[in-house]
Amino acid sequence: MSSESGAKREAPLSLEKWKSFFDGDGRILNESEVRRCVFRGGIEPVARREVWRYLFGIYPFNSTEREREVVAAELKLRYNALKERWKSFLELSCAADEKVKFCSPAYLTADGVTENGGSGGSDTTDGVGGAAVAQVSGQLGFLEIQARVYAGRQDIDIKALKKAIRVIDKDVPRNDRDHPYFSGAGNPNLRVLRDILITFAAFHPELGYSQGMNDILSRFLVTLDDEQEAYWCLSKYLERIHVEFMEQGMVEKLDTVKQLLGEMDREFLDFFVTADMADFMFCHRWLLLSFKREFKFDEALTLFEILSSHHLEMCSLEAEKAKHREELLERERTGGESSDRKEVLVNLEYTFELFVCLAILQRYRSQIMANSEASGLYQVINGLSMHMDMRDLLISAEDLFFKYCRKSVAECFTTLDLPSPTS
Repeated sequence: MSSESGAKREAPLSLEKWKSFFDGDGRILNESEVRRCVFRGGIEPVARREVWRYLFGIYPFNSTEREREVVAAELKLRYNALKERWKSFLELSCAADEKVKFCSPAYLTADGVTENGGSGGSDTTDGVGGAAVAQVSGQLGFLEIQARVYAGRQDIDIKALKKAIRVIDKDVPRNDRDHPYFSGAGNPNLRVLRDILITFAAFHPELGYSQGMNDILSRFLVTLDDEQEAYWCLSKYLERIHVEFMEQGMVEKLDTVKQLLGEMDREFLDFFVTADMADFMFCHRWLLLSFKREFKFDEALTLFEILSSHHLEMCSLEAEKAKHREELLERERTGGESSDRKEVLVNLEYTFELFVCLAILQRYRSQIMANSEASGLYQVINGLSMHMDMRDLLISAEDLFFKYCRKSVAECFTTLDLPSPTS
Protein backbone atom coordinates (compact mmCIF):
# COMPACT_ATOMS: atom_id res chain seq x y z
CA MET A 1 0.00 0.00 0.00
CA SER A 2 1.09 3.61 -0.58
CA SER A 3 2.04 5.80 2.35
CA GLU A 4 1.17 9.46 2.89
CA SER A 5 4.24 10.00 5.07
CA GLY A 6 6.67 7.93 3.02
CA ALA A 7 6.60 5.13 5.59
CA LYS A 8 8.16 1.92 4.37
CA ARG A 9 8.93 -1.48 5.75
CA GLU A 10 12.39 -2.99 5.41
CA ALA A 11 14.01 -6.41 5.62
CA PRO A 12 14.35 -7.90 9.13
CA LEU A 13 17.53 -7.20 11.08
CA SER A 14 19.94 -9.98 10.10
CA LEU A 15 22.51 -11.65 12.32
CA GLU A 16 25.30 -10.28 10.11
CA LYS A 17 24.05 -6.71 10.42
CA TRP A 18 23.51 -7.18 14.16
CA LYS A 19 27.14 -8.21 14.63
CA SER A 20 28.27 -5.13 12.74
CA PHE A 21 26.96 -2.89 15.52
CA PHE A 22 29.61 -4.03 18.03
CA ASP A 23 33.03 -2.47 18.58
CA GLY A 24 36.18 -4.28 19.65
CA ASP A 25 35.13 -4.32 23.34
CA GLY A 26 31.70 -5.71 22.55
CA ARG A 27 29.78 -2.45 22.98
CA ILE A 28 26.94 -1.51 20.64
CA LEU A 29 27.98 1.70 18.94
CA ASN A 30 24.61 2.97 17.77
CA GLU A 31 21.62 1.95 19.89
CA SER A 32 19.24 4.26 18.03
CA GLU A 33 20.09 2.61 14.71
CA VAL A 34 19.47 -0.84 16.20
CA ARG A 35 16.04 0.31 17.37
CA ARG A 36 15.34 1.85 13.97
CA CYS A 37 16.21 -1.42 12.21
CA VAL A 38 13.99 -3.42 14.57
CA PHE A 39 11.13 -0.98 14.06
CA ARG A 40 11.45 -1.02 10.28
CA GLY A 41 11.54 -4.77 9.76
CA GLY A 42 11.64 -6.77 12.95
CA ILE A 43 14.39 -9.32 13.54
CA GLU A 44 15.38 -12.46 11.65
CA PRO A 45 14.56 -15.52 13.79
CA VAL A 46 18.21 -16.61 13.88
CA ALA A 47 19.21 -13.26 15.45
CA ARG A 48 16.15 -12.76 17.65
CA ARG A 49 17.48 -14.37 20.83
CA GLU A 50 20.62 -12.25 20.80
CA VAL A 51 18.84 -8.98 20.08
CA TRP A 52 16.06 -9.54 22.61
CA ARG A 53 18.59 -9.77 25.43
CA TYR A 54 19.34 -6.09 24.78
CA LEU A 55 15.91 -4.97 23.64
CA PHE A 56 14.26 -6.20 26.83
CA GLY A 57 16.92 -5.11 29.27
CA ILE A 58 19.03 -8.09 30.25
CA TYR A 59 22.13 -6.41 28.87
CA PRO A 60 22.73 -2.64 28.58
CA PHE A 61 23.46 -1.62 24.99
CA ASN A 62 26.73 0.02 26.07
CA SER A 63 27.99 -2.96 28.08
CA THR A 64 31.24 -4.71 27.21
CA GLU A 65 31.51 -8.44 26.61
CA ARG A 66 33.21 -8.85 29.98
CA GLU A 67 30.46 -6.92 31.78
CA ARG A 68 27.79 -9.07 30.15
CA GLU A 69 29.50 -12.24 31.33
CA VAL A 70 29.19 -11.06 34.92
CA VAL A 71 25.59 -9.90 34.44
CA ALA A 72 24.61 -13.26 32.94
CA ALA A 73 26.07 -15.23 35.84
CA GLU A 74 24.63 -12.84 38.44
CA LEU A 75 21.10 -12.94 37.04
CA LYS A 76 21.06 -16.71 36.71
CA LEU A 77 22.24 -17.20 40.28
CA ARG A 78 19.75 -14.65 41.58
CA TYR A 79 16.82 -16.27 39.80
CA ASN A 80 17.78 -19.72 41.06
CA ALA A 81 17.99 -18.38 44.62
CA LEU A 82 14.58 -16.72 44.35
CA LYS A 83 12.97 -19.88 42.97
CA GLU A 84 14.59 -22.04 45.63
CA ARG A 85 13.31 -19.68 48.34
CA TRP A 86 9.63 -19.78 47.39
CA LYS A 87 9.73 -23.51 46.74
CA SER A 88 11.13 -24.29 50.18
CA PHE A 89 8.84 -21.71 51.81
CA LEU A 90 5.80 -23.22 50.09
CA GLU A 91 6.81 -26.74 51.01
CA LEU A 92 7.09 -25.82 54.68
CA SER A 93 3.84 -23.86 54.79
CA CYS A 94 1.63 -26.42 53.07
CA ALA A 95 -0.32 -29.02 54.99
CA ALA A 96 0.12 -32.59 53.82
CA ASP A 97 -3.08 -32.52 51.75
CA GLU A 98 -2.04 -29.25 50.07
CA LYS A 99 1.40 -30.26 48.87
CA VAL A 100 0.25 -32.05 45.76
CA LYS A 101 -2.07 -29.17 44.84
CA PHE A 102 0.50 -26.40 45.24
CA CYS A 103 3.83 -28.17 44.73
CA SER A 104 3.07 -30.82 42.10
CA PRO A 105 -0.31 -30.18 40.47
CA ALA A 106 -1.96 -33.07 38.68
CA TYR A 107 -1.67 -31.58 35.18
CA LEU A 108 2.13 -31.66 35.49
CA THR A 109 2.48 -35.09 37.01
CA ALA A 110 -0.12 -36.52 34.65
CA ASP A 111 1.92 -35.31 31.71
CA GLY A 112 5.01 -36.84 33.19
CA VAL A 113 6.75 -33.49 33.60
CA THR A 114 9.78 -33.85 35.83
CA GLU A 115 10.78 -31.41 38.54
CA ASN A 116 14.04 -30.46 36.83
CA GLY A 117 12.81 -30.61 33.25
CA GLY A 118 12.42 -27.79 30.79
CA SER A 119 14.57 -25.19 29.16
CA GLY A 120 17.39 -23.45 30.91
CA GLY A 121 17.78 -26.01 33.68
CA SER A 122 19.56 -24.74 36.75
CA ASP A 123 23.11 -24.42 35.45
CA THR A 124 24.28 -20.96 36.47
CA THR A 125 26.53 -20.67 33.42
CA ASP A 126 23.98 -21.92 30.88
CA GLY A 127 23.93 -19.52 27.94
CA VAL A 128 27.36 -18.11 28.81
CA GLY A 129 30.21 -19.00 26.44
CA GLY A 130 33.22 -21.08 27.45
CA ALA A 131 35.45 -18.01 27.74
CA ALA A 132 32.87 -16.35 29.94
CA VAL A 133 32.69 -19.35 32.25
CA ALA A 134 36.45 -19.29 32.66
CA GLN A 135 36.56 -15.57 33.38
CA VAL A 136 33.71 -15.44 35.89
CA SER A 137 34.33 -18.80 37.56
CA GLY A 138 36.45 -17.16 40.22
CA GLN A 139 33.57 -14.87 41.14
CA LEU A 140 30.79 -17.46 41.14
CA GLY A 141 31.14 -18.28 44.82
CA PHE A 142 30.83 -14.64 45.80
CA LEU A 143 27.97 -14.03 43.36
CA GLU A 144 26.10 -17.05 44.71
CA ILE A 145 26.40 -15.77 48.29
CA GLN A 146 25.12 -12.37 47.14
CA ALA A 147 22.18 -14.03 45.36
CA ARG A 148 21.20 -16.04 48.43
CA VAL A 149 21.42 -12.96 50.66
CA TYR A 150 19.27 -11.03 48.18
CA ALA A 151 16.64 -13.78 48.04
CA GLY A 152 16.65 -14.20 51.80
CA ARG A 153 15.75 -10.55 52.29
CA GLN A 154 12.58 -10.85 50.18
CA ASP A 155 9.35 -11.32 52.10
CA ILE A 156 6.75 -13.81 50.87
CA ASP A 157 3.04 -13.45 51.53
CA ILE A 158 2.11 -17.12 51.49
CA LYS A 159 -1.64 -16.47 51.40
CA ALA A 160 -1.33 -14.20 48.36
CA LEU A 161 1.10 -16.63 46.73
CA LYS A 162 -1.30 -19.56 47.06
CA LYS A 163 -4.05 -17.42 45.56
CA ALA A 164 -1.78 -16.59 42.61
CA ILE A 165 -0.82 -20.24 42.13
CA ARG A 166 -4.48 -21.22 41.86
CA VAL A 167 -4.90 -18.86 38.90
CA ILE A 168 -1.54 -19.81 37.36
CA ASP A 169 -2.55 -23.49 37.46
CA LYS A 170 -5.63 -22.64 35.43
CA ASP A 171 -3.67 -20.77 32.76
CA VAL A 172 -0.53 -22.88 32.31
CA PRO A 173 -2.26 -26.10 31.07
CA ARG A 174 -3.91 -24.17 28.21
CA ASN A 175 -1.04 -21.84 27.35
CA ASP A 176 -0.14 -21.97 23.64
CA ARG A 177 -0.56 -25.75 23.57
CA ASP A 178 -0.78 -25.67 19.78
CA HIS A 179 2.78 -24.30 19.61
CA PRO A 180 5.52 -26.97 19.35
CA TYR A 181 7.33 -25.50 22.34
CA PHE A 182 4.42 -26.29 24.67
CA SER A 183 2.54 -29.05 22.85
CA GLY A 184 2.28 -32.71 23.70
CA ALA A 185 2.05 -34.75 26.85
CA GLY A 186 5.11 -34.75 29.07
CA ASN A 187 6.29 -31.34 27.87
CA PRO A 188 8.73 -30.07 30.54
CA ASN A 189 8.38 -26.46 29.40
CA LEU A 190 5.03 -26.28 31.19
CA ARG A 191 6.77 -26.60 34.53
CA VAL A 192 9.31 -23.98 33.52
CA LEU A 193 6.47 -21.61 32.55
CA ARG A 194 4.77 -22.27 35.90
CA ASP A 195 7.95 -21.79 37.93
CA ILE A 196 8.71 -18.45 36.30
CA LEU A 197 5.19 -17.13 36.86
CA ILE A 198 5.18 -18.20 40.50
CA THR A 199 8.63 -16.69 41.06
CA PHE A 200 7.42 -13.40 39.65
CA ALA A 201 4.21 -13.44 41.72
CA ALA A 202 6.09 -14.35 44.91
CA PHE A 203 8.51 -11.43 44.70
CA HIS A 204 6.24 -8.80 43.16
CA PRO A 205 3.38 -8.79 45.68
CA GLU A 206 2.12 -5.37 44.58
CA LEU A 207 1.28 -6.89 41.19
CA GLY A 208 1.16 -10.62 41.83
CA TYR A 209 -0.16 -12.65 38.93
CA SER A 210 -2.83 -11.67 36.42
CA GLN A 211 -4.16 -13.55 33.44
CA GLY A 212 -2.26 -12.51 30.34
CA MET A 213 1.16 -12.61 31.98
CA ASN A 214 1.44 -16.21 30.79
CA ASP A 215 0.90 -15.04 27.20
CA ILE A 216 3.68 -12.48 27.54
CA LEU A 217 6.03 -14.97 29.17
CA SER A 218 5.46 -17.64 26.52
CA ARG A 219 6.95 -15.30 23.90
CA PHE A 220 10.09 -14.79 25.97
CA LEU A 221 10.41 -18.49 26.72
CA VAL A 222 9.93 -19.60 23.11
CA THR A 223 12.43 -17.01 21.85
CA LEU A 224 15.11 -17.26 24.52
CA ASP A 225 14.69 -20.95 25.41
CA ASP A 226 16.24 -20.15 28.78
CA GLU A 227 14.38 -20.12 32.09
CA GLN A 228 16.44 -17.49 33.86
CA GLU A 229 16.64 -15.10 30.91
CA ALA A 230 12.90 -15.42 30.27
CA TYR A 231 12.21 -14.53 33.91
CA TRP A 232 14.30 -11.36 33.83
CA CYS A 233 12.87 -10.25 30.48
CA LEU A 234 9.37 -10.74 31.88
CA SER A 235 10.25 -8.83 35.06
CA LYS A 236 11.78 -5.89 33.24
CA TYR A 237 8.94 -5.76 30.71
CA LEU A 238 6.26 -5.82 33.42
CA GLU A 239 8.09 -3.16 35.41
CA ARG A 240 7.49 -0.85 32.48
CA ILE A 241 3.85 -1.74 31.73
CA HIS A 242 2.68 -2.99 35.14
CA VAL A 243 -0.07 -0.37 35.49
CA GLU A 244 -1.83 -1.94 32.51
CA PHE A 245 -2.35 -5.09 34.59
CA MET A 246 -4.19 -3.01 37.16
CA GLU A 247 -7.84 -2.21 36.54
CA GLN A 248 -7.49 1.57 36.73
CA GLY A 249 -4.37 1.54 34.60
CA MET A 250 -6.05 -0.26 31.72
CA VAL A 251 -9.15 1.94 32.00
CA GLU A 252 -6.91 4.98 31.60
CA LYS A 253 -5.15 3.35 28.64
CA LEU A 254 -8.47 2.71 26.91
CA ASP A 255 -9.52 6.29 27.64
CA THR A 256 -6.35 7.39 25.86
CA VAL A 257 -7.37 5.36 22.78
CA LYS A 258 -10.75 7.10 22.92
CA GLN A 259 -9.10 10.51 23.21
CA LEU A 260 -6.79 9.85 20.28
CA LEU A 261 -9.64 8.67 18.06
CA GLY A 262 -11.57 11.80 19.01
CA GLU A 263 -8.68 13.98 17.83
CA MET A 264 -8.18 12.10 14.58
CA ASP A 265 -11.73 11.04 13.62
CA ARG A 266 -14.47 12.66 15.70
CA GLU A 267 -17.27 11.16 13.62
CA PHE A 268 -15.99 7.65 14.26
CA LEU A 269 -15.76 8.31 17.99
CA ASP A 270 -19.32 9.61 18.05
CA PHE A 271 -20.40 6.37 16.37
CA PHE A 272 -18.90 4.28 19.21
CA VAL A 273 -20.51 6.55 21.80
CA THR A 274 -23.91 6.14 20.15
CA ALA A 275 -23.41 2.36 19.98
CA ASP A 276 -22.70 2.33 23.75
CA MET A 277 -19.12 1.12 23.18
CA ALA A 278 -17.33 4.24 24.38
CA ASP A 279 -15.39 2.24 26.97
CA PHE A 280 -13.33 0.72 24.10
CA MET A 281 -13.07 -2.59 25.93
CA PHE A 282 -12.66 -4.31 22.57
CA CYS A 283 -9.12 -2.85 22.53
CA HIS A 284 -8.26 -4.41 25.91
CA ARG A 285 -6.87 -7.66 24.52
CA TRP A 286 -5.00 -5.85 21.74
CA LEU A 287 -3.12 -3.64 24.18
CA LEU A 288 -2.61 -6.05 27.08
CA LEU A 289 -1.09 -8.77 24.88
CA SER A 290 0.44 -6.52 22.20
CA PHE A 291 -1.89 -7.99 19.54
CA LYS A 292 -0.70 -11.54 20.20
CA ARG A 293 -4.04 -13.14 19.40
CA GLU A 294 -4.70 -11.03 16.34
CA PHE A 295 -1.87 -12.57 14.28
CA LYS A 296 -0.13 -15.90 13.90
CA PHE A 297 2.44 -16.60 16.62
CA ASP A 298 5.57 -15.76 14.61
CA GLU A 299 3.99 -12.67 13.09
CA ALA A 300 2.90 -11.52 16.55
CA LEU A 301 6.51 -11.96 17.74
CA THR A 302 7.63 -9.56 15.03
CA LEU A 303 4.99 -7.01 15.99
CA PHE A 304 5.93 -7.38 19.68
CA GLU A 305 9.58 -6.54 19.01
CA ILE A 306 8.63 -3.68 16.68
CA LEU A 307 6.46 -2.11 19.38
CA SER A 308 9.19 -2.76 21.96
CA SER A 309 11.82 -0.97 19.87
CA HIS A 310 10.27 2.37 20.96
CA HIS A 311 11.79 3.94 17.87
CA LEU A 312 8.68 5.93 17.01
CA GLU A 313 7.18 7.59 20.07
CA MET A 314 6.09 11.15 20.79
CA CYS A 315 9.33 11.82 22.67
CA SER A 316 11.56 10.20 20.02
CA LEU A 317 13.91 11.97 17.64
CA GLU A 318 11.72 10.99 14.68
CA ALA A 319 8.73 12.81 16.16
CA GLU A 320 10.85 15.89 16.88
CA LYS A 321 12.10 15.91 13.28
CA ALA A 322 8.54 15.64 11.98
CA LYS A 323 7.36 18.51 14.15
CA HIS A 324 10.32 20.66 13.09
CA ARG A 325 9.63 20.03 9.39
CA GLU A 326 5.99 20.97 9.87
CA GLU A 327 6.94 24.14 11.75
CA LEU A 328 9.12 25.24 8.83
CA LEU A 329 6.25 24.60 6.41
CA GLU A 330 3.83 26.54 8.61
CA ARG A 331 6.22 29.48 8.77
CA GLU A 332 6.49 29.46 4.99
CA ARG A 333 2.73 29.27 4.61
CA THR A 334 2.03 32.11 7.04
CA GLY A 335 4.92 34.30 6.02
CA GLY A 336 6.85 34.00 9.25
CA GLU A 337 6.27 37.39 10.82
CA SER A 338 2.46 37.06 10.62
CA SER A 339 2.34 34.01 12.80
CA ASP A 340 2.21 33.79 16.54
CA ARG A 341 3.78 30.47 17.43
CA LYS A 342 2.70 28.75 20.60
CA GLU A 343 4.44 25.77 22.16
CA VAL A 344 3.82 22.56 20.23
CA LEU A 345 1.94 20.28 22.59
CA VAL A 346 1.67 16.55 21.99
CA ASN A 347 0.25 13.90 24.27
CA LEU A 348 3.17 11.70 25.33
CA GLU A 349 0.72 8.97 26.28
CA TYR A 350 -0.03 8.44 22.60
CA THR A 351 2.35 5.51 22.19
CA PHE A 352 2.81 3.83 18.82
CA GLU A 353 0.68 0.85 19.83
CA LEU A 354 -2.29 3.22 20.12
CA PHE A 355 -1.77 4.26 16.51
CA VAL A 356 -1.81 0.56 15.58
CA CYS A 357 -5.21 0.32 17.31
CA LEU A 358 -6.36 3.36 15.36
CA ALA A 359 -5.02 1.91 12.10
CA ILE A 360 -7.06 -1.26 12.64
CA LEU A 361 -10.23 0.68 13.37
CA GLN A 362 -9.82 3.00 10.40
CA ARG A 363 -8.90 0.20 8.02
CA TYR A 364 -12.19 -1.55 8.82
CA ARG A 365 -14.19 1.61 9.45
CA SER A 366 -16.93 0.91 6.91
CA GLN A 367 -17.51 -2.66 8.12
CA ILE A 368 -17.66 -1.49 11.72
CA MET A 369 -20.00 1.42 11.05
CA ALA A 370 -22.35 -0.86 9.11
CA ASN A 371 -23.39 -2.28 12.49
CA SER A 372 -25.36 -0.28 15.02
CA GLU A 373 -25.71 -2.94 17.71
CA ALA A 374 -22.88 -3.70 20.14
CA SER A 375 -23.18 -7.45 19.51
CA GLY A 376 -22.67 -6.95 15.78
CA LEU A 377 -19.75 -4.62 16.37
CA TYR A 378 -17.99 -7.11 18.65
CA GLN A 379 -18.55 -9.83 16.06
CA VAL A 380 -16.91 -7.73 13.34
CA ILE A 381 -13.98 -6.66 15.53
CA ASN A 382 -13.33 -10.12 16.96
CA GLY A 383 -13.58 -11.56 13.46
CA LEU A 384 -10.55 -9.53 12.39
CA SER A 385 -8.24 -11.86 14.31
CA MET A 386 -5.91 -13.75 11.93
CA HIS A 387 -7.33 -11.86 8.95
CA MET A 388 -5.27 -8.65 8.99
CA ASP A 389 -2.18 -7.64 7.03
CA MET A 390 0.36 -6.61 9.66
CA ARG A 391 2.69 -4.90 7.21
CA ASP A 392 -0.06 -2.65 5.83
CA LEU A 393 -1.33 -1.85 9.33
CA LEU A 394 2.14 -0.74 10.42
CA ILE A 395 2.40 1.60 7.44
CA SER A 396 -1.06 3.01 8.23
CA ALA A 397 -0.13 3.41 11.91
CA GLU A 398 3.01 5.33 10.98
CA ASP A 399 1.02 7.58 8.64
CA LEU A 400 -1.42 8.30 11.46
CA PHE A 401 1.45 9.00 13.86
CA PHE A 402 2.94 11.66 11.58
CA LYS A 403 -0.50 13.02 10.72
CA TYR A 404 -1.02 13.63 14.44
CA CYS A 405 2.39 15.35 14.68
CA ARG A 406 1.52 17.63 11.76
CA LYS A 407 -1.90 18.36 13.24
CA SER A 408 -0.34 19.27 16.60
CA VAL A 409 2.04 21.73 14.96
CA ALA A 410 -0.66 23.32 12.79
CA GLU A 411 -2.80 23.97 15.87
CA CYS A 412 0.06 25.88 17.47
CA PHE A 413 0.08 28.53 14.76
CA THR A 414 -2.49 31.30 14.60
CA THR A 415 -2.59 33.84 11.81
CA LEU A 416 -2.85 37.39 13.08
CA ASP A 417 -5.00 40.02 11.41
CA LEU A 418 -2.56 42.87 10.94
CA PRO A 419 -3.99 46.40 10.91
CA SER A 420 -4.14 48.12 7.52
CA PRO A 421 -1.60 50.92 7.11
CA THR A 422 -3.10 54.43 7.42
CA SER A 423 -2.17 57.25 5.11
